[in-house]
Amino acid sequence: MKKISVFLSVMLFFNCLLAFEIDKSYQIAVSDKQEVQDIYAAQELAKYLSQVTGNNFAVVKESEISAGNTIYVGNTKFSKGGNFAPDEFRIYTNGKNVVIAGSPQRGVLFGVYEFLERFADVRFFTPECERVPSKKSLNVPDKTDIRHKSAFEFRYIYAGKRTHNTTPFFRKMRLSGWDGEMKYGSSARFGTDGHCHTYFKYSKDFPQEISWADASGNRRIVKTPLGGSICFSHPEVLKRFVERLKKNIASDRANAAKQNLPPPQYYSVSQNDCDSACGCAECKKFIEKYGVSGLVIDFTNRLTEAVVKDYPDVKIQIFAYFDSINPPKTAIRPHKNVIVQVASYQTKFHDHLRSVNDPVNKQYADLLNNWKKSADSLGLWDYWRYFSGFKPSAPIALNLADNINAYKNSNVVMFFTEFETAPKDLLSFYDLTFYVGSRLLDDPSKNVQTMVDEFAETYYGAAAPAMKKLLVLLTEAVKKDKNCAEYLNFAQRTYMKDAEFFRQAFALIDEAEKSVANDKNLLTRVWQEKLLIESAYLKAWNSHKNKLKLDRKKLQESISKMLYPVLRSFFDPSILSKKVVADADRFYAEKVVFEKTQNVKAVPIADFAQKHPQAEIIEFSKLPCGNQKVNDADSPYGRAFSHSAKYSEKQRAERHKRQFVFGLYEKSYTKYLVHGTIKPNDIPQDEKYHWYYAGTTRLYKSLSLWLHWTWGMSISLNKFYDENKPDKKYNVYFLIKIQGPAYVKNSTSLNDVRLCAIALVEQK
Repeated sequence: MKKISVFLSVMLFFNCLLAFEIDKSYQIAVSDKQEVQDIYAAQELAKYLSQVTGNNFAVVKESEISAGNTIYVGNTKFSKGGNFAPDEFRIYTNGKNVVIAGSPQRGVLFGVYEFLERFADVRFFTPECERVPSKKSLNVPDKTDIRHKSAFEFRYIYAGKRTHNTTPFFRKMRLSGWDGEMKYGSSARFGTDGHCHTYFKYSKDFPQEISWADASGNRRIVKTPLGGSICFSHPEVLKRFVERLKKNIASDRANAAKQNLPPPQYYSVSQNDCDSACGCAECKKFIEKYGVSGLVIDFTNRLTEAVVKDYPDVKIQIFAYFDSINPPKTAIRPHKNVIVQVASYQTKFHDHLRSVNDPVNKQYADLLNNWKKSADSLGLWDYWRYFSGFKPSAPIALNLADNINAYKNSNVVMFFTEFETAPKDLLSFYDLTFYVGSRLLDDPSKNVQTMVDEFAETYYGAAAPAMKKLLVLLTEAVKKDKNCAEYLNFAQRTYMKDAEFFRQAFALIDEAEKSVANDKNLLTRVWQEKLLIESAYLKAWNSHKNKLKLDRKKLQESISKMLYPVLRSFFDPSILSKKVVADADRFYAEKVVFEKTQNVKAVPIADFAQKHPQAEIIEFSKLPCGNQKVNDADSPYGRAFSHSAKYSEKQRAERHKRQFVFGLYEKSYTKYLVHGTIKPNDIPQDEKYHWYYAGTTRLYKSLSLWLHWTWGMSISLNKFYDENKPDKKYNVYFLIKIQGPAYVKNSTSLNDVRLCAIALVEQK
């Protein structure tokens, strides 16, 4: 083993001796055809080489090359072309000339960035943070010949409101989607109807006789992409899908030709954001034999076969999602032009921020392995974040190599991940994760520790050692729960209860902060993590019992001080209005306080009107509630929303065994008003409508009033929020009737709770 190592070292040494220099004598040439993507790639090369060496590099047509050596960019005569996959490139030397060739669809541009990274030591970390060293010249080994194609044919990271979300930066990260002019090599993109939940778009105008059938076999017109599917067995459904898809493809190709762009290659024909199964007799029979995923695949295969006769290069994407998450029961396989995109978010067996090799994720690893056996081409809809209201410090960066290599080995060709961030959605080590993840998606063999070291050295400066230790501390802390903790309230996760974890985290943050105290930019990047850890400590106060004896007010003041610089480092100022920042401050500094209610008693309608003549009553017809409407003579409005009308008598009995509770819940802050209770002895026995006090609160943007222990009746109060008066407080009341033998002695009515109004009483 030692002999081999010595031999390699000697070979590397001689290769370096055989290198030649690229200096100011070089020029950069593009084809006389002046392809827009080649020109942009050449300009990028010239820009960065000039920054590195301090010399100017001219970009010329191939026919105008003067004496000297040349870097040829794109499809030049000198490069003699070549066949390349959309993201593929080749970098090679010919004498002392260098050729960067590749596909016009991003390949040439990717080759330029690879050349800059390999031979000029340039690094692209974020849109605002790059490493561009100073060198007199570049050494390129003689007989260099590098050919590379990205590991996944489609790669996209959804960044939300982060200023990452630009095509030029995406190309530096070797991401292939989403939008893009031809100068950026266009993009790997989806055609008309988008990339997800398209059944609704295909079927929204279907007549009832061919529409989806519910579990009882009743055909229903699906009104939203959240509440139904399609019928996979009715021949008219397939016919209409084929017609629409062919029309979309033809239209997209005509538009692409007008814009001188390659046409979209991918088309999503995918289930709505809910279960996919159809309850008609034919579909049920098919499901019994093949499973729901088999039903979806069979339909898609027939659709694909009808379309690829005319468009053989089109690829159709479907989901393995909700009830179609598992592979077919028997050997039914997707057509070679079908990509099955696995989306596991609704499952309870996948902790997305932990390694796929973690024991917690064994069921997920088995799922991927089973799909690998069932399909030639898979897609993955991944998640590099949690979706709780508050995102605790929980980075995924150090687990990405395990995950991405597992995906590559599972026939995954299409990768999409949700990594969106927003002012109240800050994520731990966001920029590092984006960088490491992007580069691994292009080349899973890259060394993560090397990338982390390079990133931290530039991004954190002198704070790098402490911040790297913090990254490891947080990554290991997430593993402390032996079961999947993704769906726990963050404050209940093991490390959020651990005072020693917080002690170590604060010590590392303090060390990092002191080391860059005189550099505003570096300090702000340290604050990105400090803010989340201090906020987590505040929000988990009842879990760790403040064992570190920290001052709550000082923590709040610290968070408020850091907040705007941190937000400004992530987001464009145009979205950071005073209201947005103030709202984020209330969120992170834990300044949202609800007044607590306990037991409440009924107030007759007449008494309420007399006591609160100025109350704003939101009556039945204006009430945002999704429950079933019923006629009710006792309601002041003649109608009401019923909690139980849609349930059987047996189901009603089960739902009304417990004590009646209610509350106010603010989704974006994940804040509960302590549950109010109506005790059995306090329930009026007249089965009439009465008012009840819910609590006193501001009307936050995501505030809901929920009734019943099932939350079976929920009313969103956001439409009454006045952003010009964000601190106005209201006493909230609701007008309900409680009926049936579960609540009223000797009642012959059906067990139910009915709502017909709410009231807002402004506090003066």
